[in-house]
Amino acid sequence: MSHIITHLLRSRYPKGLFLGVILLISVAPFGSLGSLQAHAASNNAASAPLALVFNDDNTPAGCDDGCAAAAAHALTNSPWHFAVKFVGPKGVPLTKQLLQSAAIYVQPGGGDSLDATYAEIKDYAPLIREYVRSGGRYLGLCMGAFMAGANPGLNLLTPDDVDGYTPPGGNQDDPIIVNVSWRGHPRQLYFQGGAYFTGHTTAKDVVLARYIEQGKAQGPVAVMIRPYGKGKVAISGPHPEAPQAWFDDSKLPAPPGLNVDLVNDLLDSVMH
Repeated sequence: MSHIITHLLRSRYPKGLFLGVILLISVAPFGSLGSLQAHAASNNAASAPLALVFNDDNTPAGCDDGCAAAAAHALTNSPWHFAVKFVGPKGVPLTKQLLQSAAIYVQPGGGDSLDATYAEIKDYAPLIREYVRSGGRYLGLCMGAFMAGANPGLNLLTPDDVDGYTPPGGNQDDPIIVNVSWRGHPRQLYFQGGAYFTGHTTAKDVVLARYIEQGKAQGPVAVMIRPYGKGKVAISGPHPEAPQAWFDDSKLPAPPGLNVDLVNDLLDSVMH
């Protein structure tokens, strides 16, 4: 067929114009291919699991270190390749319909006040509880772990709660490296004013990490997952998602690999 078209063009157009027409025809399929590639990329993005990340970065009540951005980076670069949508003060409003489309809801690190953070999410509390109860996933990092508790919080750990943890040699205010036992292996994590689980774990709970105190690996629970209705709640007092900039700004040594394997383990554990 192509040789017939070429013959007809040669007979109807001068040599220079003929070459221009041929060039246009030869380029056309690449334009079509580009459209197909863009369509495929769009489909891949549409098929990625959706993670909703509460974002109050750089607000009066929020995090000034890019906590939501750090969580989003960990989510999109995990083996799950989540598509991230920010909700809250620096995002879209959280609705029942949006939650129903989400694979996980993430409450990242925040500011210094539990009351101020809860004031930002209290209107969403019934929606979040129902979402998790119906089979959704909740991930709370640092302040988000506090928000999974009850005083104040979403009450997702009932009948237990969380409280502020003071690491050995540290305090509740300044960044520090904490030693934890993650699945029985010693690891170091970025920590600033984080939480620990105060209750008693059950056979249904998955404890990923405990704080190491006085060289003993059986300290308070630092990272865990608990069923809530048909869903799961994951809490982490430390920051396994901490980016290099946090360590640099705090003049703390960054662990090899920035604990990417740990945050991926946490995501895998709460999603499965």
